[in-house]
Amino acid sequence: MTGDDIKKRILETFSAVTFKYQGKNCGVDPFSMKKFCLWFGNKEQYTTSIEETMTTKFFGGKSLVEIAELIQID
Repeated sequence: MTGDDIKKRILETFSAVTFKYQGKNCGVDPFSMKKFCLWFGNKEQYTTSIEETMTTKFFGGKSLVEIAELIQID
């Protein structure tokens, strides 16, 4: 899966996109086009755009773009 695939999935489904990374439950929950909740284990962070969501280094110090090919969306 590529970063573009994940971005498209988040924008098309408007429900939580979940996956495992580094043995932790992770995901992105799009509340609106301007509010996204990222979670990595028990940590959360909010972003305000899909671009920020894709590039924020939150998942073990990596962004969604960086880990896209390493994860499988549930």
